[in-house]
Amino acid sequence: MALHLNDFVSTYEGEVILSGQYVITHVKGQTQSYPFLFKTPLEDDGFSPSIKAMRNTIQQLAEDIRKTVTKPA
Repeated sequence: MALHLNDFVSTYEGEVILSGQYVITHVKGQTQSYPFLFKTPLEDDGFSPSIKAMRNTIQQLAEDIRKTVTKPA
């Protein structure tokens, strides 16, 4: 699996954006690409709320990847 990030930022609009795609290469050499875009609102201004929201978007991505790789073939 390869992970390509386009954005992982806190915005002036009060949210964290995590976007990009992950590419899964199967044993037989075939690849599939899965684009993603996750947004989490910031609870407050500052570094700590931004980090908390960033962790939330990473958790969303991890759950999305888990669902993708555990789908029955």
